[in-house]
Amino acid sequence: MKKRVLVTILIALALLTGCVNEKAEHVDKNELTILITKDFGREILSEKTLLVNEEDTVMDLMLDNFDIETAYGGGFVNAIGGLASGYTKLSDKQENRTKMDWFYYVNGIMAEVGSDQYYANDVNTISWDFHDWGGDMYVKTRINAWPHRLKGKDVEISWSDDAKAEAAKVRTLVENSGGILIDRDLESIDMDNLDMDAIFIGSWEDASKNEFIRNAFENRDRAGIYTVFNDEGFSIYNNTGNKIGSYEAGAAIIAIQKAYGSEASILLIVGNNNNLVKEAVDIFMDGGDMKGKFALAVTEDGVYDAP
Repeated sequence: MKKRVLVTILIALALLTGCVNEKAEHVDKNELTILITKDFGREILSEKTLLVNEEDTVMDLMLDNFDIETAYGGGFVNAIGGLASGYTKLSDKQENRTKMDWFYYVNGIMAEVGSDQYYANDVNTISWDFHDWGGDMYVKTRINAWPHRLKGKDVEISWSDDAKAEAAKVRTLVENSGGILIDRDLESIDMDNLDMDAIFIGSWEDASKNEFIRNAFENRDRAGIYTVFNDEGFSIYNNTGNKIGSYEAGAAIIAIQKAYGSEASILLIVGNNNNLVKEAVDIFMDGGDMKGKFALAVTEDGVYDAP
């Protein structure tokens, strides 16, 4: 009799444990972080980690968890925490409006649909940023979602020969974040595969040999890139297109969409100085300076937002 009771208890515990594990997996699978920032991530206003149901849209999550104001029939986030669009003041004259608005990014990519139409059940990070869009180009990507955006996804990785040790660090971080790595040489990375992200770590000289990367920097107004490598060195620009600094050496952490409207992108940690590339990798590994950022520029004088 005692044995039967013991067996019954053990079975019950096993079933209970199984239920707990299933619940834990369910919770983890549907957990996401919403980050609210201002001025291209320079100021963090709020952050919440939430559990998401399959039917939740981004707008549902915002209405339930943040103080927001909507416009245009409820499909447009006009204000968060009292910080309102400077362009939807319909009672104001056109000349009094400012091109300041809220933009939202899903896993680091600017969303192409309204927040009331984007279902958030398969998302790791949502980030909102309030910024001036009166410049020459939109910024379609932000690095704050890396490496979290790679959870459960295949990602191609490549590196320069002299960045092998740094690439090993990045590999470990990506794997610990749930990414499934595929080693490639840079020319073999499939830029046409819009279902797979990519990473390159190393020298700008090597990176520029890749046609996709070279074209993106040459057409940086379309790609939303605010750092430039050339024969003179390294330059950083702000969101209005003005140069804010020129340096002999530098490195950059940026993400580039593989194609317009694509959710796939390539993360670059590149530079014209090995020590600064190593410093940029350390920043990526630590994650603290990445929080909320769109891109980062690393120089011997310090670390700068770009934009």
